[in-house]
Amino acid sequence: MYQKGVKMLDDLKQYPLFQDSDGLLYHFDENRGKWLSVNRETMSFCINAKNIKGKRYMAHNGNFYSNVSGKSLIRDSTITSISIQTDNLQCTFDVNIHKNKEPFSIYTINLNNVGSKILDDINFDLNKGDFIQLSMENSDIMGIRFPEILIEYCWRRAY
Repeated sequence: MYQKGVKMLDDLKQYPLFQDSDGLLYHFDENRGKWLSVNRETMSFCINAKNIKGKRYMAHNGNFYSNVSGKSLIRDSTITSISIQTDNLQCTFDVNIHKNKEPFSIYTINLNNVGSKILDDINFDLNKGDFIQLSMENSDIMGIRFPEILIEYCWRRAY
């Protein structure tokens, strides 16, 4: 357990868990090299449509999709996993993560003739107050059908 007054990273590493002033439990993730919350959160994005072509923003937790649909982060966080699922298997498209309503992407995942993909080794940091959005960009003749993307993230602390 965390002891008051211990602030050095090497000293903190000897403790498997500690509870910070925000009330959350954290552990040092050796693979990612940072303190991450024990609990994980998810963001869900989807489009309830069967023929998506071109660039399209996705809905956050619902059917309303536009360039204003997204999620604001309440703490510094780290994306740890992303799951992508569509109804068709033969399509080439990109999933783009956008930050703070900017049109350019900060992270892109390419899918080439697969209907699903799981990435579980992601180590991508975001900051408190960032507004996260997703878009899909399809350059294929075939349209994407009923895509759903889950982004798993946890809270991050710096010491």
